[in-house]
This record gives sequence, C-alpha cells and structure tokens, in this order.
Amino acid sequence: MNYKKTKLEFLIPIEKTKYHKMKEPFLFYDISELGWSRYISAHVNYLSKNDKKVSVCCNKSREFLYRGNADILPIPESYYKQFGHLISAKHHLHDPNIPNENEDITDIKLISKPFRDEYPNYTLISDYSRFFNERIFEPYRQSDESDKFCEKFRRCIIILPRYRNSRFGRRNISKENWIKIIEKLCTEFPDLDIISIGGMKETLSIDLSFDNYYNLVPVEDNLDIMVSLCNTKKVVVTFGTQSGIMHIATLCKSPSFIIGHDPYDMGIYNENFTNADIMFYQTIETDDGYKISDINLIIKKLINFINLYEKKIEL
Repeated sequence: MNYKKTKLEFLIPIEKTKYHKMKEPFLFYDISELGWSRYISAHVNYLSKNDKKVSVCCNKSREFLYRGNADILPIPESYYKQFGHLISAKHHLHDPNIPNENEDITDIKLISKPFRDEYPNYTLISDYSRFFNERIFEPYRQSDESDKFCEKFRRCIIILPRYRNSRFGRRNISKENWIKIIEKLCTEFPDLDIISIGGMKETLSIDLSFDNYYNLVPVEDNLDIMVSLCNTKKVVVTFGTQSGIMHIATLCKSPSFIIGHDPYDMGIYNENFTNADIMFYQTIETDDGYKISDINLIIKKLINFINLYEKKIEL
C-alpha cells in the first residue's frame, strides 16, 4: 500500500502500531472539544486508509468529521445521564458545571464505561491525543443535504463568533465587537453573503437586518454546511478567533483570518496540512477575553485580506 505522507509528518506502517493484533472493529468516542476531535478524525482517516474497520460515537453535528471513514454510532444515553456534556482539557476532560472548573476528570475507565457497556463487541479506543505519525489530515466531506441547502448562497464570507463561558473565555471577543465586524462586512461587500456559523452552545447567535447576512448558528448541522461552502469554493475568507472551528476551515482550504494568542498553539501554522492561506493577528489573553485595543484596525486588516481573494473565486 502507498501511504499518504504530509509535509510535516511521516506515517508509519500499520503493522508497526498497536492496532496490528487488536480485534476489529475499533470504536472511538468523540466527546471532546472540536480542537481535539480533529486529531481523532485524522487518526480514523489513517486507520480507514489502512483497511481497518472503525466506528465512532459522536453527536450529529460532528458526523462530517468521519463521513466516509467510519460507521457512526449514537452516544449511549447512560453517558449523558452520568456526565452530561464534558469539555476537553487536552488529554482529559473537565465538567464546566462543577464548582472548580479547572478540576479534570482523569479516570479514563470511568469516562469510557458507558461506551464499553453499550458496545461490548467493539475494541474500545479511549485515547485522546494527537496521534503523531498515525493521522491523515484531509478536507472533510459534506452531506448531500448540506449541498442542497447551500445552493441558495452566493460567494460568501464565513464568520465564526465564538464566545465561551468556560476556562477558554480568555479567548473571547465581545458581542459588541462581533456586531461591528459583521455590520461593516455587510456594507463593504454587498455582493457577498456574510454567514455566521459555529457550535450552538459556545457561539454568539447574532441577528441583524441586512439582506446579505445569514445567522446559521441555530442550525444544528451548520459545520457540515460550512464544509459544503468551502468544498464547493463559495467561501472567499473565513474569519474567527483561535479555536478548533478555524481548523475545520483551514483543512478545507479556506483562506482564513485568525485572531489569537499563539500561532503555534494547536497547529495553526505547523499543522496547516492543506496549505491554506492564513493571516494571524496576534494579541494576548486577559480575564475579559482577547485584548482588542482597536477593533477598527482589525476590521481594516480583514477587509484588505478579503480583497486579496474576492476576485479570485470562480464558480
């Protein structure tokens, strides 16, 4: 078999991994934040291309990560009853509802028990890591339903107005600034659609009265829609803060303007495997979110970045 190699990592033969003698099918569970889910999906992609049978437990909004590479299974009800919704903290998980939000749940056997009980005929893989040398990053695959939904849109700018209440609130931009950004883009680019997208629980749902503005944050499959827009080359630029959602855009080759604190944290540049064009505006984290001293300067830089690509997109 010819193994696909990226520029930045060497894929090792499957015979030299722990999977060689493990019983199939393998089962992964995706209950993490999106930044870590992309590593699992790239690893599942690697296993699939090595002819391994893989299944993944995830919610509907993340099926696009595994489409074509794994069978999708529902997350057990017993998991939700015991944990609710957990948010990842690197390789472990923490519950944002407990008093000390920085207290991690590190007992993997405890977390994985609902999946082992529900799917006893699978070999459960409970790793949450970056899977170095055992992952293949490629653009994700959208559903036919999302392609149909996106037919109505023109060329577009995607806005990802992330706003988190957990420990990552230090990376927020205020709602007021998000509104200023969207309003300016709507008036500056009347021939483009401006589309807000993001996870429903940690993204601002902003409704504004512009003919070329669409708030898709309340739509459950909006990340699948974003993948469709990127893959059908309707996206001129994607704009957002440093987060897992931005990686979805760059892996689908969208030119991306990112506000963040560290361009090498979670691989903004060093894991840009599809060579997407990226502009990174660096700032610092504060207790009140990212430090933004002049939002108009950021908007000006964003408009200049969009103008570089606005005439290049051909449908």
